[in-house]
Amino acid sequence: MRMGWVNGGVKMSTVTQELRDKIVYKGAVTRTKHGETAGSGQRYRSDVMICVDRARLLTESFRATEGQPLVLQRANALEKILDQMTIYIDKGERIVGNFARSPSHVNLFPELAVDWVNQAINGPFSDRLNDEDKKTWQTIYSYWKGRCIDDMVKASFPDSIKEYVEFNSACMANSWRHSIMSVSLDFKEIFRVGLKGFVEKTQSRLEALSSDMTLHPTDYVNQRKFLEAVLIGLNAAIRFSHRFADLAEREARAEHDPDRKKELLEIARVCRRVPENPTRTLQEAIQSFWFCFLVNRLIETRGQGIGVRFDQIMYPFFRSDIESGRITRAEAQELMEFLLIKLDGCGHLQRPEMHDVGAGSTMYQTLTVGGTTQDGQDGINEFSFVMLDAAIAMKTVHTNYALRYHPQINQDFILRSVDLLRTGVGYPAFFNDNSYYPFIIDRGIPIEDARDYVIRGCVSWLIPGKNSHNHRASSAMLNFAKCLELAFNRGEDMLSGKQLGCKTPDPANFKSLDDIKEAFYRQLDFMVSKVTASINLGDHFYAHHMPLPFTSALVQGCIDRGQDCNSWTYNSREDIISAGLTNVADSFAALKKAVYDEKWITLSELIEALKNDWKDHEDLRHKLIQRAPKFGNDDDYVDMEMRELHHRAQQIVRKYKNWWGDPWDLDGKGQPVRFRTDLTDFMKRRILEILKKAGKLRNPRLFDT
Repeated sequence: MRMGWVNGGVKMSTVTQELRDKIVYKGAVTRTKHGETAGSGQRYRSDVMICVDRARLLTESFRATEGQPLVLQRANALEKILDQMTIYIDKGERIVGNFARSPSHVNLFPELAVDWVNQAINGPFSDRLNDEDKKTWQTIYSYWKGRCIDDMVKASFPDSIKEYVEFNSACMANSWRHSIMSVSLDFKEIFRVGLKGFVEKTQSRLEALSSDMTLHPTDYVNQRKFLEAVLIGLNAAIRFSHRFADLAEREARAEHDPDRKKELLEIARVCRRVPENPTRTLQEAIQSFWFCFLVNRLIETRGQGIGVRFDQIMYPFFRSDIESGRITRAEAQELMEFLLIKLDGCGHLQRPEMHDVGAGSTMYQTLTVGGTTQDGQDGINEFSFVMLDAAIAMKTVHTNYALRYHPQINQDFILRSVDLLRTGVGYPAFFNDNSYYPFIIDRGIPIEDARDYVIRGCVSWLIPGKNSHNHRASSAMLNFAKCLELAFNRGEDMLSGKQLGCKTPDPANFKSLDDIKEAFYRQLDFMVSKVTASINLGDHFYAHHMPLPFTSALVQGCIDRGQDCNSWTYNSREDIISAGLTNVADSFAALKKAVYDEKWITLSELIEALKNDWKDHEDLRHKLIQRAPKFGNDDDYVDMEMRELHHRAQQIVRKYKNWWGDPWDLDGKGQPVRFRTDLTDFMKRRILEILKKAGKLRNPRLFDT
């Protein structure tokens, strides 16, 4: 028993176990039950289907409101969706709210992109919707073709970056197609005043606006339309929760089990109260959180991640419930389990090829736990332990925990976290506050806000409640290993013979490892210039064509400014995924050892082996694998290479400014890439397309299976 803390169990309730067993996971299936690689059309589980309802209601609304300001069109569309979409309450659940017509379905977002969706529906995903829905989709596709963000961006590309938008083995920069909204809502304020409080604030702002004679007419009109849209979105969300209250009351009247009838009536009471009104209990807090998250991430637009310190925002309600005797610790854990079930059932439709290189259609939803309070004290509380116990009991697959570690952290909590790791779920992920604070403060964030940082998805950070991330993170991808290959071939792709990178010196003239590095950094700089230009163009269209009135209302500053969250920023961050950083550090160490220190191969011999994909050089390949140091083994020989590489790469990336004028960043992963012979199906297909276009295939061995 932990000293001074309530003793808690880890056994899930019978109800949550039954609900967990029914979760329809939206993640990618990479192999069949027979161990065979799943084809692109098989990457969803057989029961995952496509829901056209959101897209249909959105399209009907836009047709009916043509000519209105876009922000009002978006608000009216959200209102129509929330008022008319199918809702349901699963048997046994106590946290309610859905985003599609059934737990098996995923939504469509045609305002973002339609071409890849149309290809998927008429190809590998043709069995994921019925004939009637396919007809409905064609009307949706016809309306949004040429109107969606993807088409607007593509129509505006300068020729200089067109070849660097799709994956070309070196980079990819087209994330505007799927948005992945990541800004964190101000849940503390939502709990304090309810959506009704935001409505009142917006109404007051409108009244003040009407008497402000100093505003430019354009600013006045824009702010007024935005605030009117905010009211539409907020009131629609309130009615959405009331629809569930009505449904729960109807089901309670028909329910014969007295225990379930009582639960349904409590669900009705909670949904009638929140998120409209201030939160008083733990169940109200979790339900309010879920409704707002649902609209923000799965209905208004296509979102990703969570970005909330869940133990911190829930603890006051947990403590109040425990002290008043309203709830037991076991009941609190069960409520947490109900939320984990909801989160694990989330997902989006994803391009089929992305299932080969990512986690399919999951949302990288991460709950941050631990860390310090804003005054620097240990933030661990009893609800932090409840979260761990719920995860140990549930062993959910897609909902991750990010544990913020600091030197004064409660050691019992660390031991309990190890218990969670021992279950094999792969989380919590550990993040060091002492490393993050300087990094965040260096970007102009006050220390009080820095202490409140959260992990949004996998590793990207943001400040909760602030408009600090805008509509996405990890906006582009760079293959560092490919940049090194280009440095060895004067920027020419060894696979296709195409001039993919910039022209750098002939490797025959390289006299030292520094010469190789300089050529590599020039190639890297060239690719960074391409991907940042592409994403910045996409951001322009998001700022002008993708207003989010509901989300904006619940982010600090938007109502006060009368401005949508996509058109300004508190402190913007856009990241480049640094795939292959480790490969390059290992390569620099191998070059240093084999070519320059021990001299058991010349640079020209090594480049020739690379060009032939190690054919007739297998002994050399194995020697390099076995004798060259590898990052991650506490060996300064390669660790110093990684340190220099990361700093130099970050300097290059930060030279470039994003659409809001802030420096770009590397996302910090630095994960290795499987290069050449271990390519995924998607990479093989893309490279084959590149080779066919170039009319040559220099290394057929690369595609051996």
